[in-house]
Amino acid sequence: MKILKLLSLAFLPGMLMSQEIKFSVLTGPGISWIASNDNQISSSGFKISYKAHVQAEYWFNDRYAATGGIGLSLGQGGHLEFLKGGDLWKEAELSDTKYKNLPDNASLGYRMNYIDIPFGFKLRTNEFGKFRFYVHAPEFCISLRTRARGTIEAAPLPDTEGEDIRKMVSFLVCFTVLDWVVKCVFPQTFR
Repeated sequence: MKILKLLSLAFLPGMLMSQEIKFSVLTGPGISWIASNDNQISSSGFKISYKAHVQAEYWFNDRYAATGGIGLSLGQGGHLEFLKGGDLWKEAELSDTKYKNLPDNASLGYRMNYIDIPFGFKLRTNEFGKFRFYVHAPEFCISLRTRARGTIEAAPLPDTEGEDIRKMVSFLVCFTVLDWVVKCVFPQTFR
């Protein structure tokens, strides 16, 4: 058994070098929002967010690949409107105690930054004319919160920004994504 493990380790670098590994940079804007299943709380807005990831694709053959990477998600969040007031952010470190007991119809904004660790599988089809289809599924992402700030809009109180809400937002978030892409494949003379 030890000899088999030793031989596997000896041949592993050669097997990895014979496979195709591609690196890519993924970046762009996005839209994020939050919602609640409580009928006293409604979603009242979204945030424009931004993502930047570095991703590696390890191709097993010409159709299947494993993917993994690391990246940043900046400005995730949204707005929630609370029909019933009260001490809505109990764990938050608020700048002033007057924001502890909020009136009815208070609007609270959430803005979070995360370090993302995505991993998953990518599948691609044969060429159909000049097109090739990619499916990136399933993709799992583990996100670690780095920053969480909030805004409060609750008349007659003055609006406030930059409230520290880290203790209220989970440090670790996991989710899945389904992504598909159509790629146009040009003849060799155009490359």
